Amino acid sequence: MKVRIEKLADSGFGIGFLNKREVFVPYTLPGEEVFVEKTQRKKGKNFALEFRVVSQSKKRAKPKCPYFEKCGGCLLQHLSYKDQIRFKREKLKNLFKRKIKVLPSPKQFAYRGRIDIVLSSQGIGFRQRSFWNKIVEIDECPLFGNNAKKSLAELRKLLKEQEISLYDLKSHKGLLRYLILREGKFTGQLMVNLVAKREIEKEKLKRYFNFAHSFYFSLNPELSDISFGAPTYHFGDEFIQEKILGITYFIHPNTFFQSNSYQLETLLKIVAKFVKGKKILDLYCGVGTFAIFLAKKHYLVDALELSSDSVRMAKLNAMANNVYVNFQEGRAEEIDNLNYDTVIVDPPRPGLGSKIIKKLNESKIQRLVYVSCNPHSLAQNISQLKNFSLKKIIGIDMFPQTPEVETIAVLDRK
Repeated sequence: MKVRIEKLADSGFGIGFLNKREVFVPYTLPGEEVFVEKTQRKKGKNFALEFRVVSQSKKRAKPKCPYFEKCGGCLLQHLSYKDQIRFKREKLKNLFKRKIKVLPSPKQFAYRGRIDIVLSSQGIGFRQRSFWNKIVEIDECPLFGNNAKKSLAELRKLLKEQEISLYDLKSHKGLLRYLILREGKFTGQLMVNLVAKREIEKEKLKRYFNFAHSFYFSLNPELSDISFGAPTYHFGDEFIQEKILGITYFIHPNTFFQSNSYQLETLLKIVAKFVKGKKILDLYCGVGTFAIFLAKKHYLVDALELSSDSVRMAKLNAMANNVYVNFQEGRAEEIDNLNYDTVIVDPPRPGLGSKIIKKLNESKIQRLVYVSCNPHSLAQNISQLKNFSLKKIIGIDMFPQTPEVETIAVLDRK
């Protein structure tokens, strides 16, 4: 049936109506007409699985990636970058009921510092949108850059010469599961991490990926399909480095680092601009990205992080930059002392839990700087932080070609 796309949802999907019911159609734009052949009901919504565009919008841009509309990674490459920023501004305006500036990324491609490539008997690449067990075979990833193409070519050479099997997502047989690439954009340093079900002879791997600064082999024998693995050995450097605004950050296979180094410069400057007072607490501090930058500016910084790997890296990062931060391992919800001028939080996508919300409300903290990759959980948390008022919110486009947007909210005690 023919459907006219009326608008874009926050998810980036086009919204039309089929038999008076909303249907969400990926890779479409307002004003376009599509012929929907098959739909899927998921979480109370109708999604188009099989469709074709029969009338295109004049605003439709030519995608740079040859796998666009097949791979499940990007969703907005058919929209000009100017219109992507406009879409994200409107998304935040609707959510927070105010005009919000969204700062564009200096680079719209080759900006990603990490990609996780599925290695499967179904193929080598990324998952097809809406299909967990279908893989789109790729030779490159324009969002990551040239090292993706080089690494994939080397991987296929390894597979051919060493006759190593790929993991089967259904039967759970086979060896290699993921190829994880990480890159310091300002240093050019590349880390290659192969995640496998079981061990393999080191000698079979040593002559491959010699252009990488660091090569890791990691194990994940579990049935759960995650790209995380326990490192068992590595060649080359133990870590790769990224340098942001004069700060050196070490990157380990299993620690989080912001995916867009070019925009991280902007993010750090904005966080530092809104910090108030001298005594700072950085919750969910990761590898010390904010904490070390602020310590370099002579703030007194305590920082808390649940991941032991991240805390170890944070301490190394502090030493490398000749600063002191009191890094501690633990849950944000369990913290008792909140005697600080400013608290910075950068929680996972679900946002802050009820326990830490309660503690923040009951504290005497004067300023809260909230960094979020999920504006919906941020909006919910702001409504729960009843003893704080929202003073300012800024959007940063950390994720060009996708509907995602980073936000920084500044809240002061009422």
